[in-house]
Order: sequence, then structure tokens, then C-alpha cells
Amino acid sequence: MTVVFPREGAKIPFVKRSFVYGNVKPANSTLWINGSTVSVYHTGSFVGMIDFSTGVFPIVARSFLGESSTEVVRTVFVSSPSTPIVPDVFRVDSGRMDPSSLQKLSAVAKVGVEEAVLRTGHSIGGDSMGYDLFLPEGVPLSIDGQIGSEMRVFLSPTLRGWVPQSSLTGMGTGPLQGSVPIPRTILSSVHAYNHEDQLSIQFSLSSKVPYKVTLSEDLKSFKITFFYTISNLDRMHYDEKGLLKEARWMQSEENSVEVLCSLREKVWGYDIKYEGSQLQIQFKFFQNDEKTKKKRKKKKFLEGLKIAVDPGHSMRVGDGTVSPQGILEGEYSLKLALQLKEILEKSGAKVFLTRKNGTSVELDDRKKSAVGAKADLYLSLHANAVGYGADPLQRRGFSLFYFHPQSLELARCMSESFGKTLPLPNDGLYYGNLSVCRITQMPSILIETGYLIHPQDEELLLDEKFQFKIAESIVEGVQQFVLGWSQR
Repeated sequence: MTVVFPREGAKIPFVKRSFVYGNVKPANSTLWINGSTVSVYHTGSFVGMIDFSTGVFPIVARSFLGESSTEVVRTVFVSSPSTPIVPDVFRVDSGRMDPSSLQKLSAVAKVGVEEAVLRTGHSIGGDSMGYDLFLPEGVPLSIDGQIGSEMRVFLSPTLRGWVPQSSLTGMGTGPLQGSVPIPRTILSSVHAYNHEDQLSIQFSLSSKVPYKVTLSEDLKSFKITFFYTISNLDRMHYDEKGLLKEARWMQSEENSVEVLCSLREKVWGYDIKYEGSQLQIQFKFFQNDEKTKKKRKKKKFLEGLKIAVDPGHSMRVGDGTVSPQGILEGEYSLKLALQLKEILEKSGAKVFLTRKNGTSVELDDRKKSAVGAKADLYLSLHANAVGYGADPLQRRGFSLFYFHPQSLELARCMSESFGKTLPLPNDGLYYGNLSVCRITQMPSILIETGYLIHPQDEELLLDEKFQFKIAESIVEGVQQFVLGWSQR
């Protein structure tokens, strides 16, 4: 008998009841965990819910078959309950948040790392708040407060963000007196350039500033907001017959400028970067020329597309989930990725793998490699789990995650394809603020193919023939997505 989870010596957050799983042989054994009977699946896998208590906590598993018995003892540490400090005041007009711990500042700093992440609030109870903006190195930020090692960023009278002090440079360590300094820049010109199936728009600024891009639901317009900016736009240049249909601007707040653009085609993806103080956004549109259409009609449905297939996690213990039989998520996802690659290539696609073996690849490196390879789609393959305290036997099936509007239809097509072809429950379509879903350059989704910790899902997911069916379903989902774009 093997208890796979939790591991010996694991530190567990405070829970009154949680799960234990593993496998036992023979599969017809009777299993007790801490005195409670736990059902064993016909593969020998088991998942059981037991009561936990704080401090050093022993998990005693005993299996019986006739007169033979086996015992496994697993000792873990369960944390004591704690009450996070939740601020009861958050009023933008007074600029106050949890005044007992907020230190007021008045400073200007710059992003000192390759990319700084602005979050929606400061950490509470050890939990980081949601991602909001992603800003490149050298962008100035107005700092008006600090809690611990996190700095509050003043973007506008109605918008603030939080960033780790370690992501900043050029700021003093102590509180400064006076009003909050606002870095100011001038937006002087906007130019649009057409390049076949791409559109470039250049915004000339006197210096770098924070910005936010919002793509419309129908994918045919976008808004870019420049903070700390005053407009001095006299005119905006664009080709009347080009991909940019209309452009206009407004000074939405005293130090914020919004530029709104309508497009003639739906956006497939976009890349945005600073070149000096000039911000350039390059839009990519679906390749749908007559030559490519003809190739797609000859059973090469994905001709002309390069697809990044991302086998989630690695083969390192602790990176991703582990099945009751002890199979790592990273091992499963790589096997599935190799089958998917073969079927995609038969459909005419070129395939780029973000990971080809058991090595560990950072999330940012996965995204960068896909962008560097000029991929058209990004598919991240995973198998699901549940958190401490949840009952794994109550969750089964596949789920799809997307973040940007241009990825929603791909997630829907994938969900429909899975539902038609696989004997798995549909665990839902999710708007997920996940790293690999936030790629802007291409439609990108994360696929949870099933719950690897559920014995019934595990049996299916680890079967190579079923993996082939999953791969076929993914290809069908991609084909339906491409067909929908081809008919527009």
C-alpha cells in the first residue's frame, strides 16, 4: 500500500477535514484510514476524506485481505487557524486603506525589472491579490503609500495598484512630504501602418508611461489608456482603406488619455512594446487568403498555422499534481502532447513544443518561446486537482480556461468538442487570470483534461488509447475554431 498524498512531513493549512489518497494492492483489500473505511477503486486507487486536527497529526492507513494486513503511517503538520486582517476602509477619495498599517508616501519610482505586475490590492493573510497591469522596465510610477514590502501606485484619481518594492528602482526608503508627484508626458502623434495581415499603430510620447489595453467583446475595436498623460494630438494619421477603420481620442481624466480605435477585421492577437518612448502595438489578423483556403479544403484543415503545445508542469515531484497511482501530471501532459503533435501535423499544422522532455521550464519562458516561434495558437495541457479541504470525489471531468476575448471562442469550441466525443463530465468554462492564458499575441487556452486525483478519471487519463481520443478531441476543437474564422 502506498499513501501518495499528503507527503511525509507536509505542512498543511488549517483544515478540519481533508483528503488522503494513494493505491493499494490487491485492489479487493479492505482499507481503513484513521479508523474510517475508505472505498478502493478496482484499479487499487483510493481517495478518502478524514478529520484533521492541528499540530503534528498522524495518518494511519491499514489494509486487510483475509488474515494479511499492512499499515502505513504518514505524519504531517496542520497549521493553526488564523484570521487575516481585512481592511474595513477602502475609499479612493480619501486615499486611505487600512490606516493602521498604511504608511503614506510621496515619491516617484521606475519599474526596475523586465516586467512589473500591478495587483488589485495589497496581500491579505499571505494571499496576493489579482493581477491587473503588466508594465515594462523603465516605466515611471507615482507612489503614495506602503504596506510592508508592497507599494501603492497612484495611476489616476479612480485607479490604484500595488507592486512589490523589489520591482522598483530609483526610490528613497523613507516617507516624503508634500503632495503626490505625478510624472507627466505628452501624447503628440498617432500613426497607423498596414503590413499585409498585420496593423501597426505607433504612439509618440515624450516619455514612457503606464498603459492599459482593452479589447472589445466583438474583437473589432480596442481602447488604450495612457496614465500620467496629456494629449497634444492635432491629428491622427491612418490609411482610409486600411485595417484601421476609425480612431479618436479623449482626455478622460486630468492625467489620463484614452485612444479608441475601430478595426475592419477581428483581432487574432497583438504585441505591444516600447521602442524608446514610442509605444508600438502590432495587431495580427487571421490568415485567410485564397491559397490557404484551397489547401484547407484538401483535408489539411490547419494548413498555415503554427500551434504551440505546452505540456504543463514537469516531471519533478511537487510540480503539479500526482495521481493515486503515483503518476506525475508533467509525465501525463508530455505523453498527451506528443500524441497531439502527431495528429495536428497530419492536419497540416506546424507544432512547437514548449517542453520536449522532463526538464522544468518556467512559465515566462514557455510564453516567450511560443511568441519567439511566432505561433498562431497556444494550447496548455494539464490534469486537475482540488485544494485542501475539498472532496476530490465530488469533482470530475474536463474544464477550459481563457483570459483574453480573442481566446474565448477557442475555449468554447474545445469544450463542445470534448462534450461530444469524451465520456467525461463537463466541469465548466472558466475566465481564468492564469499566466499562460494572458498571452496577447495569439489565442491561448489552458485545458484541464480531467481530475488526475479522481480514481475514475485517473483510469481514463492514464490509458494511452484514451489519451489519443483526447488528442483527437483537441484537434477537432481547433478545426472548428479555425473553420468559424474562415467563414467570417
